[in-house]
Amino acid sequence: MDFLIKHGIKPIFYLQKDYPQRLRNLSDAPVMLYYSGNADLNCPRTVGIIGTRTPTPYGLSVCEEIVEGLAPYKPLIVSGLAYGIDVAAHKKSLDTGLETLAVLGHGLARIYPPQHKKVAVDMMRQGGIMTEFASLWGRSGDFPHAQPNRCWNLRCNNCGRNGQ
Repeated sequence: MDFLIKHGIKPIFYLQKDYPQRLRNLSDAPVMLYYSGNADLNCPRTVGIIGTRTPTPYGLSVCEEIVEGLAPYKPLIVSGLAYGIDVAAHKKSLDTGLETLAVLGHGLARIYPPQHKKVAVDMMRQGGIMTEFASLWGRSGDFPHAQPNRCWNLRCNNCGRNGQ
């Protein structure tokens, strides 16, 4: 509990009003989420953007155009903070003034990849970071990608996948 308080991490229990309604509707919804940020997790519009970790310049450009085009609608942009399209979507959201949420496949004790720590810190002021894992790396302590991330998209209204 000291770690949560020290790092401004809010545990959100399944029955609390802050718990994302889109997740609550899942039969295997996580009982507890760990969240740091200021985004409304029940905002009316969410868009998930995922894609390759090794995008082409064209793919990055398309990702940025998509985020810019969404700006007038003020959705919460959700992705996973991974290399490539994920972090590009987060960065463009921050630049455009949109809230953006990273849903991580590991605990919040560390940001992975560590190169994205500054983006994650910025996101905590304009969106947030969230996970279902209380521990350092996930349920089994394995490397971050060992656990499926059931709640990454918060059951977004729309989800774009960019393979470029």
